[in-house]
Amino acid sequence: VLEMGLVALFSLALGMYLTRQLSNLTEGSRRIAAGEFGYQVAVRGRDELAETARSFNLMSARVRATYNDLAEREDALREAKEAAEAAAEAKSQFLANMSHEIRTPMHGVLGALEMLRDPALDPSRQRYLDIANASAEILLTLIDEILDFSRLEAGKLRIETLDFELRRAVEDVTAMLGQRAHAKGLELACFIAPDAPDLLKGDPIRLRQILSNLVSNAIKFTPRGEVVVNVTAERLEAGRVLLRFEVRDTGIGIAADKQALLFQPFVQADGSTSRRFGGTGLGLSIARRLTELMGGEIGLSSEPGVGSRFWFRLPLAVAAPRQPDVTDLAGKRLLIVDDNATNRLILRRYLTAWGVRPGSANGGEEALAKLRDAVAAGQPYQLVLLDFNMPGMDGLALAKRLRQDPALAGTRLLMLSSSSQDPAIINQLGIDIWLDKPVRQSDLHDAIATILNADARHAQAGAIPLFRPETEWRFSGQRVLLVEDNATSQQLGEAMLRQQGLAVDIAGNGLEAIAALQRQSYAIVLMDVQMPELDGFEATRRIRIWEATENRARTPIVALTAHALPADRDRCLAAGMDDYLVKPYSSRSLGAVIARWLAP
Repeated sequence: VLEMGLVALFSLALGMYLTRQLSNLTEGSRRIAAGEFGYQVAVRGRDELAETARSFNLMSARVRATYNDLAEREDALREAKEAAEAAAEAKSQFLANMSHEIRTPMHGVLGALEMLRDPALDPSRQRYLDIANASAEILLTLIDEILDFSRLEAGKLRIETLDFELRRAVEDVTAMLGQRAHAKGLELACFIAPDAPDLLKGDPIRLRQILSNLVSNAIKFTPRGEVVVNVTAERLEAGRVLLRFEVRDTGIGIAADKQALLFQPFVQADGSTSRRFGGTGLGLSIARRLTELMGGEIGLSSEPGVGSRFWFRLPLAVAAPRQPDVTDLAGKRLLIVDDNATNRLILRRYLTAWGVRPGSANGGEEALAKLRDAVAAGQPYQLVLLDFNMPGMDGLALAKRLRQDPALAGTRLLMLSSSSQDPAIINQLGIDIWLDKPVRQSDLHDAIATILNADARHAQAGAIPLFRPETEWRFSGQRVLLVEDNATSQQLGEAMLRQQGLAVDIAGNGLEAIAALQRQSYAIVLMDVQMPELDGFEATRRIRIWEATENRARTPIVALTAHALPADRDRCLAAGMDDYLVKPYSSRSLGAVIARWLAP
């Protein structure tokens, strides 16, 4: 009995010991699971459970140390992330400020040079002005490239998704660069496939930037010959289109071993390139990055001494299907007269797509022969598309010969030219319409339709207006409020506006602008966005509140800003502004923006 009692007592003591030790370990595990890292259990004895408890305590201490280490690293990473975000934000703000600080004086330089232009200037002074203007434009391009590259590196360049017109976006680029090509004696041509959809969704600003870079480079590196822009639809399905843009030139070409380097930043084909042609070597790198951000690809093929083809593909959403041209030109007979084979091909392709039956001649003598043969056959051409600049017999000489030939004197004429001409001479020769090259597809179609569908009143000499894309805006004395804090910008803006027939009042900041509007009405307000006292954003917000409170008509407000980021445009519109013009702006671009809100 005693032995059994001792066994029972021992078993009870052992059970209590085991239970206590295991309970300690269980409690320790629960504490650690609850996040109490480093919790230590009581250790008694030197048996296996005691060793397990010691191992548990060691593990808990190590978990605590690891947790502390991870927490410190997490704190360090969070601080580094916050510092990086602050640095990126500071860099972004610096870029915005740099854009403003650089573009404001550049606006003064370019604006003053534009205002100094005068046809009465002697050639040497005009040449000096041209040199200064070209140098300022190059400087602005270099600044824009550096700022864009910095924005890309900082991850601050955003791709927009907007509805836009393909033909307008592409032809804006060729129209902008046409004079530069003409000044070098180059032919700049553009073909946009008639079957390519026109209304798309994407970023037209970045599309123009990529294309402008490629066309500018082609003009820069082509001493003679031509630069041709081709746009085709490679695939159209399920509301999306894959567009291919190609810029072909007859320039110096690029060696095969140099081609792979061209899309790297600060790289040109060789060291002599920058010395001969200038540039930062950033343009193609920016074009590649923008193309990739838009989901596309870019490449080139080139042969030294022959020329280059730069291309890029972009997948874009179709906003609306292509609408056929409503004017019926089917069956009309037109003769194309141009010494440049590429121009003849492009015009023929456009005319054929519109149902026209085109013929072609490569010069004045061949054109005269074909026109006479057509009259003799009883199938005269109803219209002649004349190029102005041709060797031998130019367009004006051919027009004069036609007017002197009784059989051809009534031939209708549409002149295409890269240079302006005296309107008196144009009217004297009976040229119906004069279009600037590279011609826009819509302008060409409308001009042909205007001539061929003209009624008896329009058929009178000089009744059909000349199409002049380079319109000098003339308004009828409307009063404009120019809000600018910079004295140079005030003087230039006032001069440009008065030259366009507008009356001008000036306010030096947002507070003065509000006071001026409360004193009298204005047809439009041109509002700088960065000013002391009260900036343009807050001034616009207060003006809109005042208009609503006083039941006043909404006055159009156009932002004038040196900030060139897309987000800045959004901020202007969100503040209640109606339009947006980036500095430096020209007299023509200023007039074009105003004309959107006021009738000239």
